[in-house]
Amino acid sequence: MLFKRKKEEKSQVPIVDAERFEEFISVNMAVIDCYNDHCVPCRRIHPMIEELSRKYEGKVRFGKLNTDYSVEIAVKYGVMSVPTILFFKNGELKGSMKEVKSIKHLEEEMLKAMEAKK
Repeated sequence: MLFKRKKEEKSQVPIVDAERFEEFISVNMAVIDCYNDHCVPCRRIHPMIEELSRKYEGKVRFGKLNTDYSVEIAVKYGVMSVPTILFFKNGELKGSMKEVKSIKHLEEEMLKAMEAKK
């Protein structure tokens, strides 16, 4: 077995589907972790997303989007590979990142997107 599974912990980050995606990102700041179930790097990023969701609770909304089940959303926002992190401000895409080197790197990109004016 390649991975030892830890005891399942309740995720603080909800899975967002295509039906409620637009409403979910319409807040002041939203971060969407685009993933699929077979992506090993996606599993590495998940604890970082969880930690940041606790740190920014009430300020930033975090969600996960399974691109296998929400292809139309992935296409709309140019998600060509996973993992991809999307940053939204008031429903408008402000940035994205494909390579997450560390939680600090992810947080820096998120904060940069929060300040984006484009």
